[in-house]
Amino acid sequence: MGSLVLAVLLAVLNLPAYWLLGRFLFPTGADVLDTIRLLFTPRLRDLLQGEAFEDQWAHAKVGAWLFLCVSLVASEHYFLRHHFPGLIIALGGWWSTAHPAR
Repeated sequence: MGSLVLAVLLAVLNLPAYWLLGRFLFPTGADVLDTIRLLFTPRLRDLLQGEAFEDQWAHAKVGAWLFLCVSLVASEHYFLRHHFPGLIIALGGWWSTAHPAR
């Protein structure tokens, strides 16, 4: 249980890092809105409008952003689990005392 608590805690604490990664991949607000529009536009319509490459690029950027965010949490979790094993035990003990089984 401590490992799950640590993963959720890392996911929440990394919100600023997710934002920075997003700013790197989507530099302007218009770029974010254009990417969202391309994600929800049917691919056939994008193909007919000549935006097929932009659509694929939008999907690749969103995929890269998600991959980087998940990789960040996974690498931090791996590091903490192997270098600070007592932290996992402490988090598990804290969670079980804070939320006893009913």
